[in-house]
Amino acid sequence: PLVVCFMNDFFASNVANNSPSMSAKTCSLLPVIASSFQQGYEPFMAIITWLCLQFLYQGDEIMHVEPNTTIGEFEQKDILLCSHRDLIARCFSSSNEISDKDVNKMRVYKCENEKWLEKRNTYLFMTLGNLSLSLMPYLQQVIPVFVKTFNSKHTEIVYMHAIDALIKIVLASESKINFLTVFPDLLPSLLHLLSNSSTSQQLAIAILKLTGTIGASRSSLEDQ
Repeated sequence: PLVVCFMNDFFASNVANNSPSMSAKTCSLLPVIASSFQQGYEPFMAIITWLCLQFLYQGDEIMHVEPNTTIGEFEQKDILLCSHRDLIARCFSSSNEISDKDVNKMRVYKCENEKWLEKRNTYLFMTLGNLSLSLMPYLQQVIPVFVKTFNSKHTEIVYMHAIDALIKIVLASESKINFLTVFPDLLPSLLHLLSNSSTSQQLAIAILKLTGTIGASRSSLEDQ
């Protein structure tokens, strides 16, 4: 459809823009698109999911999914195999390929543009939350990005939107997955964030709400 071609070209031109502010402002459209164009636009939703993961993994490698992999009742697909435009420069595809000099440049870049990078990450997690019903085939590659985020330094608003997105994903699974068993690093990452001295009361409550939601899905599964 023409709308898909237009959006594909638009994001290819703007999301990976050299200007972090332009990239963040463009990503602000993703949550709206994710909530409005899911039915009938499944291939484009996969592209948006791929785009979110590419940025949220922050240069770490996204592991491939082996054929015939299932999580609960959901057969897993490899998001890396979906058709997409190459929006990310190859030299930044793996942190192992960046020299020490480039690593220092990247640190300076992140410090100077932290405000816009965190805004972009916030919009990306909002997008994943709005896509929750479409993410069941990609959980093996989606959930680790939450673990990475909870173990890394971010602003509170990024944590809050990541938690909100994960709650939506857990609820979308309809208790058909034991998240604590399938993703054993998830709970420790949440406890790590909860124990941080800089964690606010509001964030702590959100973490407990998420752990309760995950625990509820586990108990529901075990009762069957």
